[in-house]
Amino acid sequence: VSQSRYGDVYLEWRKVNKLLTAFIPTYKELQVDGVIHPIFNPDTTRTGRTSSERPNMQQVPPSLRPLFKARPGFKFIGYDAAAIEAKLIALYSEDPTLYEIIKSGISIHDHNTKVFFNLPDVPYEDVKKKYANERAASKNVGFSLFYNAGANRIRIAFAQKGYHLSELECRELHKRFKNSYATAVKYGQDVVRYMEQGNVLLNLLGRPLKIEDPNDAYMKAFNTLIQSSASDYLLEGSLRAKKAFKEAGIEAHPVLFVHDFVCFEVEESRVNEADELLRTRLIDFCLENK
Repeated sequence: VSQSRYGDVYLEWRKVNKLLTAFIPTYKELQVDGVIHPIFNPDTTRTGRTSSERPNMQQVPPSLRPLFKARPGFKFIGYDAAAIEAKLIALYSEDPTLYEIIKSGISIHDHNTKVFFNLPDVPYEDVKKKYANERAASKNVGFSLFYNAGANRIRIAFAQKGYHLSELECRELHKRFKNSYATAVKYGQDVVRYMEQGNVLLNLLGRPLKIEDPNDAYMKAFNTLIQSSASDYLLEGSLRAKKAFKEAGIEAHPVLFVHDFVCFEVEESRVNEADELLRTRLIDFCLENK
């Protein structure tokens, strides 16, 4: 067996061992009659996103998700506010590149891969298939560059996927990104300048935001505006869906919020009706606040 094969086996063992020694014992310890009742905290994060504890149900490894099932007679339904960050940045900044990406149904990660790796002639539909690792590196950067992260963030994110770039190369990639989203980058900088003066800014739902320490505004101001808007949109939309379920006589309960995803447990006999109500309440609410 080659040395690299031993390394692969060790990494696989470490991953499985963590599941067996950390996650599963915690779930068994905290369950009551086969049911886990986690705590969701609505006000412990800067952006207003919920956090979870005892256990943290927002960090269940994919391989363990089949462990969790709805009660007899019920099913889980969910809604993912897909690409909500990109859509909100486009909404606030009116960036033409982001508008075109969203309107065309293109993944922002596919676009960024073409930008970072200088692939102008590669069709978007081929990026994920033919440039998977490059896409993973681009996705690793995430939206941090919109929020004023710089060339060093690119260096770290790309190194994690095996691309070890010089400082000069990272600065060049950062420049390409800023040129690609020039309007959004400028808008984010305007938000920083406004909030570092101690000003209050209202988010999508009118919640007042203030960065207490002006020194934190550079990295937190635009991020707080976008993330809090996404969080409030999902929570308010879910509340509207819950009221719609009640009016329709459908028994349904929200059981999980994970970033931009909400999961409801609904009675099985009316799952299709409930799924449509959840989808339309969230979409209609979004259109109202366009």
